[in-house]
Amino acid sequence: MDESSKSSVNSGKSKKNINRLINNILLLFMFFSLIISILACFGQYFWGFELLSHFRFQYLIVQTVFLIYYSTRKSHVLIIAAISLILLLNSYITLGVYFSPKHEVKNVNCGLKVLFSNVYTSNRNFKALKDYISRMKPDIIGLVEINELWNEQLKPLEKEFKYHICKPRNDNFGIAFYSKIPPQRMTIEYFGKTGVPSICADINYKGKNITVIVTHPVPPWSSNMMDFRNDQLSSIVSRRDRYKDNIILLGDLNMTPWSYYFGEFINKMKLLDTRSGIQATWPVYNMFLYIPIDHCLVSNGFKIIKREVGSDIGSDHFPIFAEVVLD
Repeated sequence: MDESSKSSVNSGKSKKNINRLINNILLLFMFFSLIISILACFGQYFWGFELLSHFRFQYLIVQTVFLIYYSTRKSHVLIIAAISLILLLNSYITLGVYFSPKHEVKNVNCGLKVLFSNVYTSNRNFKALKDYISRMKPDIIGLVEINELWNEQLKPLEKEFKYHICKPRNDNFGIAFYSKIPPQRMTIEYFGKTGVPSICADINYKGKNITVIVTHPVPPWSSNMMDFRNDQLSSIVSRRDRYKDNIILLGDLNMTPWSYYFGEFINKMKLLDTRSGIQATWPVYNMFLYIPIDHCLVSNGFKIIKREVGSDIGSDHFPIFAEVVLD
C-alpha cells in the first residue's frame, strides 16, 4: 500500500471515530433529557426534582429534535420508542396549559383590567413601567420587589390610582397595590414563617365583592426555601374562608404550572389559571430558559376576556395583564 492509500485509510478511520464520538455524545445527551423528564415528575419528594419540573417546554423542544434526528437516521427502534414515550409525557404535561379548564369570552370590552409586575429591585427604568401602565389602563395593579426608591418613583400613579398601599423593602420582597376602585379593606398580611409581606384587598366591582391577593414567595433554591415557599402558599389556603367567594390572586409564585405544588395550590384554593399557552415571563435576558412563574389566578366565577405578557420594562420579568369579568 502506497503512502497516499495509507493516508486515505487513516483519514477515513479518523472521520468514523469523530462521527462515533459525536453520536455517543448525542445519545448521552438524549438519555439525559429523558431521565430528567422522568425525575421532574417527582418534585414533591425532592426540591431538586421540583426545579427540573419548570423546564418542561425546553425538554419538549429538545426531544422533538432528537426524535426527528434519530428517525431520519433509522436508529434502533428502542431509541425511537423511548424518545416518543417521554415526548408524549412532556407534551401531555406541558401543552395542558392550552387545554386546562377556563371560562373564556370574546367580544367583551368592559371587564376588570388587572396588571401585575415583578419590577426587579435594582431596575432603574421607572419610565418603562409607568408607560406600560399608561398604555394598558388597568383598574388594579400588583407590584413586587418594591423598595423605597421604587415607591417614590411611582408616586405619580397615586393621582389616578387613589387607593394604594405599599410595604417597601430592600431585600426583593417589597410589595405594592394600586386601585382605581375604592377598597372595603386593604391590608398588609404575612403568610407562613418567612415574614415576607403580602397584600389583601376587598373591592366591589359592579356589585360583586372580590378579594385581591398579591403575594411573592421566596424562590426554591434549596430544600428549606422550597418549604418556605410552600408554607406561604399553604397559609393562604388555610385562610380561604376569610376571603370573598370571588378571588383574584396575583404573584410571582416562583413556580410554573407544571409544578406539583402549583396544581395542589390551585386545586385547594379552587382557582383557575388565566393563562392560555406558555406565556413565559422569566428570565427576560435568556429566551432559551423562558418559564412562566408570574401568575394571575381567578376563582371559578370569572370569565377571561384577555390574558397577555407585556413588554420589556427593564426587569428580569415580563409584566402580565389580564382582563376578566364576573358572571
